[in-house]
Amino acid sequence: MLPEVLADRLRTRAHIGDTVRLVVVQNMDGRDPVGARGFYLQPLALAWLARAGAELDLDQYADLVDEPEEVDFGYRPPLDLEWWRDRMVASVRLLDGASAELEERDAASNEFVPAASPGSSPIETRSPALDALYQVIDEVCLPGVHIGYWIHPAEWLSEAEDRRYPTSVVAEGMTREVVTFGSDGGGGLFVLALDCGEILHVYSTETGNETRSVEPVLRQVAPDLDAFLRKLLDVVDELVETGDTEGI
Repeated sequence: MLPEVLADRLRTRAHIGDTVRLVVVQNMDGRDPVGARGFYLQPLALAWLARAGAELDLDQYADLVDEPEEVDFGYRPPLDLEWWRDRMVASVRLLDGASAELEERDAASNEFVPAASPGSSPIETRSPALDALYQVIDEVCLPGVHIGYWIHPAEWLSEAEDRRYPTSVVAEGMTREVVTFGSDGGGGLFVLALDCGEILHVYSTETGNETRSVEPVLRQVAPDLDAFLRKLLDVVDELVETGDTEGI
């Protein structure tokens, strides 16, 4: 870390009109598992720059691996599932640490379980996206996040009939085959549509013990599994940073 006396000297120069600036240029190569995660400044470094009265200028250039020849607006490269797993583990630890300090939740209530044998999916899910996910995780249990969110163990996906999970849904008069892979604390289920990969939230509208809607209500929560996983991580991070979240 640079000495504080240097920051004070630079601050003096800034006060008389000189420009103090830190310029960082980074080329992110998706083939580099560390560099592809972007640039990160520690809080102490940001505090030093603020003390020096410095400006921060970041230029980042991303080399997308296996990108399509024509990249449409909004294109996002495939999610690095190992990176997502590591980020989720770290975020859940931060959340439980903060919750334990506030005595709001049992610090052991949220749990992220990596795959016991990384690199091998225990079952065939009929979805390549889910097969890839279960190569890096076993299950995710987040009862302390919003209304509670779960990604089920892989073996549950093959027990859909016994667990009374839907294997098909009717949307706009069409029957669509789905795989149920998650749930929430409000009785809703998260399913992946096999025809296009989108993630749907399946739930019923209830008042007390009386069901008002016989047909389950469908809501799209993400265009694909990658987007759903990113959204779940964002919800956890939002809860860590602000203490509140609107959920998925």
